Amino acid sequence: SPVFLQFLDCTWQVLQQFPSSFEFNSRYLLTIADHLNTGWFGTFLLNCTRDRENADNELQTLSLWAHLNAIRTSLLNNAFVPSQEMLRPQTSLRRLQLWHEYFLRFDEVALEPQNSEDLENDSHISSPRSSGAQVVVWVPDDRVSVCHDCHQQFTALRRKHHCRACGQVFCGECSRQKLALPKFGYYRPERVCDMCYRICGGDDDFEDDFEHIEARSSPLITARFKRK
Repeated sequence: SPVFLQFLDCTWQVLQQFPSSFEFNSRYLLTIADHLNTGWFGTFLLNCTRDRENADNELQTLSLWAHLNAIRTSLLNNAFVPSQEMLRPQTSLRRLQLWHEYFLRFDEVALEPQNSEDLENDSHISSPRSSGAQVVVWVPDDRVSVCHDCHQQFTALRRKHHCRACGQVFCGECSRQKLALPKFGYYRPERVCDMCYRICGGDDDFEDDFEHIEARSSPLITARFKRK
């Protein structure tokens, strides 16, 4: 069933976000996906366990789980750390990756070897995970009713926007700035709040923009920017 392959892909996505939370590695998932339709094992034959029992299939075929248990040493995750913490994976499209080990295994371009110097010089082709990018946990929209900065109530006109640097929710007026954040996996300018803009973008440019706006703006617009 294609749904089972999607389940394996979802598991792989969570494994990438929490690499020390699983006792198995990505090769374990890849091996299961490989034998999903090979017919070498009776585990995935027919539609359900009852059909396999009625067909006496288990007496004629091997179990995939027995095979995986026989090679379990190569399927263990050396970075595994036991923990009771609940995993909360990020579902944003920016955090999801292509399961290249499965979908690009036969792609000649994807399999072309690259040395570490090329990857360092061409940072734009590196994924956030491969470049050691940090992950920002976004505050859920449904938990926020006011802007984190100005504390104005969100309405149909005053919409919610996430700062890509801190993950807090702001209104449009408090998150007009944009910055490239390579350490978070954003190599193009993305929306950030004013505070993160000052911290990550450099104070000099920010202050210069304020002076430039105050010099040519009306008193109303100037006061509006001073409030920020």
